[in-house]
Amino acid sequence: MVTAHRIGNIRIDVRGREHNPPHVHIDGPNGPVRVFLNDMAVLGSRKAIRASGEALAWIEVNRQALLQLWEELNP
Repeated sequence: MVTAHRIGNIRIDVRGREHNPPHVHIDGPNGPVRVFLNDMAVLGSRKAIRASGEALAWIEVNRQALLQLWEELNP
């Protein structure tokens, strides 16, 4: 697991040995959120997703780099 970015107490992780499609994990105090990098689909509780707004914006801006990192960790 690689922590790609931190925003306060929220962590954006890219994990190895993962399943397709490429995705990242947001871990924060309101619960986990999974973000699929191909289409920016988001899975998680409403509360966790609402609290992840800044992280979601960061992921969208850095999407290509995160896709590359996901491919490196999941050959």
